[in-house]
Parts: sequence; C-alpha cells; structure tokens
Amino acid sequence: FKLGKCIPEYVTFVADQIATGLARANEEKMGVITAFRQGTARSTFSVFRRRMTRGLDIARLSISRRMIMAPDAKQPIDDRLKLIILSDAHDRPSAVLWSLPCHAVSESHIQDISSDYPGVIRDYVRSKLGDASLPVLYMPGFSGDIRPALKSKWPLHRSRSWVGLAYSFARRDNTQIKSLISKLAVTFDQAWTNAQINKPINCSD
Repeated sequence: FKLGKCIPEYVTFVADQIATGLARANEEKMGVITAFRQGTARSTFSVFRRRMTRGLDIARLSISRRMIMAPDAKQPIDDRLKLIILSDAHDRPSAVLWSLPCHAVSESHIQDISSDYPGVIRDYVRSKLGDASLPVLYMPGFSGDIRPALKSKWPLHRSRSWVGLAYSFARRDNTQIKSLISKLAVTFDQAWTNAQINKPINCSD
C-alpha cells in the first residue's frame, strides 16, 4: 500500500512504550488492571467502498467505465471485530478496547456532531455491564476503503450526466443503519463470548 518500509526496531520501540505506559498507569491506579482477554468475530457491518462499473454518459452519448463511490461486496476487506477486555483482580472489566476497520460515516444527518456507530456500541457495552462510566475505546484501524454497508434500493448510480448500473450508498436511511448496528452488536457479543473462552493473560507477564 506504499505506506513506507516497516522498521522492526521502531515497532518494538512503540510496543515497549505502550507497555511501559500501561504498567505505569496501572501502578498509579493501584493495580486496577491485572489481566486482559482477547476475542474476535466476523462482521457483515462494512463493505469496500469503491467499484469499477460501466455506465452511460448522457452528455456524450457514449458508454464508459468509471471508478465510483459504491459498495463492492466482491472486494475482500478486513471484517474482523477485535476486542480486548482489561480486567481487575476480581475479573471485572476495567476498560474495553475494540476495533473494526470502517469509516464512521453512518450518521444520517451529515451536519450533526455525532459519535456515530462507535458511540452506539460504547453505550451498548456500558448498558450491558451496568457501568455508565466504563472506558470503552474504539480504534478504527486501516479503514481507508471501507465504510458501513448501506446500499441504495435501486441499482442505479447517478453522477451529473453519467448513469451506471450499480448500487450507490444509501443516504439518510435510519432503518438500514439501525439494522446494521443491531447486527454489529451481535458481532460484538460473539467477540465478547470468544474473549471469555480465552484464558486471561496476566499483565505482569
């Protein structure tokens, strides 16, 4: 992806800095975090957001191929919801970290300031655990070409004088996004169950 050459020494340095920071923070909090669990689950929440398709250029009266902003389910994407649960000595969650590579662009009112679907999942987790102040941190990962799978009802993509035979992304469709987020919550529960099955990793290790 032409992001630059990976330098293993720098990756190790960053990992050490993060681990040291977590250890220091945990000491300051008097051992609030003693272990963590990891879990993953597959999600149908997102889709590749660019598609090559043919269409009619009305102005030129010709058929042309274009790369358009449209869902392409045939393109492989990272669809894994990854979860880390940080727990105290009594195995009670002290914080939740989760990641799903997907642009947060599902808010139906584009002029609103919104936490989008990460905020909905944060509220869902807090409600599920009965802790309104539980830290729930979302990390998007590499989400450049991925967005929520909100497909239009008709397979026509219009762009000025060009019309292509392809579904566009739906806009202001609250019904679709509520359905998608419900599926995402189920995926989160699956990742949570998988994390509970996994043996907790002691932070001192």
